Amino acid sequence: MIGDTSPVFSPIALGKIAYEAYVEEYKAYVKAGGVSPVSGEPLPAWSCLSLEIRKPWEAAGNAVFQMVFWSYRSTGM
Repeated sequence: MIGDTSPVFSPIALGKIAYEAYVEEYKAYVKAGGVSPVSGEPLPAWSCLSLEIRKPWEAAGNAVFQMVFWSYRSTGM
């Protein structure tokens, strides 16, 4: 996240991290040339995604954070 000034644990930052990991993993392990399995178009950079696409990624990032945070707090680790 070079140059990213958002807090690491914000839903936006976590959604971006999750999306970028998905893109990299998809490119590395699927022989589809880095294109979307839905549209066949190249997977866009986070900054090019519409809010319609970003919001679910942000929600997913936030859900993972909440699960980890509350799990950590409940175990006292």
